[in-house]
Amino acid sequence: MLLLWLPHPPPPFAGLIKKDAKLIWDDDCEQAFQTVKEALVQPPVLDYPTKDGHFVLSMDASDTGMGAVLEQEQEENRRLVKWVIAYTSKTLNKSQRLYCATNKELQAVITAIELHVFKCYLTGRHFTVVIDHASVIWLHN
Repeated sequence: MLLLWLPHPPPPFAGLIKKDAKLIWDDDCEQAFQTVKEALVQPPVLDYPTKDGHFVLSMDASDTGMGAVLEQEQEENRRLVKWVIAYTSKTLNKSQRLYCATNKELQAVITAIELHVFKCYLTGRHFTVVIDHASVIWLHN
């Protein structure tokens, strides 16, 4: 499950990562922070991976950023359950924002797979990539 409001639209405090940004914490920033904090402790909460489970990497990109979730399918009481192992989001830089939608989606795939936190789980294993962009799905077929 992606946190659909991250990174689209980015929280009001996302601009604080820019060089020389002034810290102005207003009510909008506080409300967005509380929303993010609450979402991160609601199910699905992170779980430990098992050696036998199949990994599923889901991602999406918007005009301003990308997000990815690494899940693992684990068997519990004779049924398959997906557990979130890790997730991330990234704000696109100026040049990446100029990419067409297809290239943004493909960049999201590459970035997610190359991230150290995901790479250690995915290297040497078969895994499923879930993406919703029609052009990328067409390229695959």
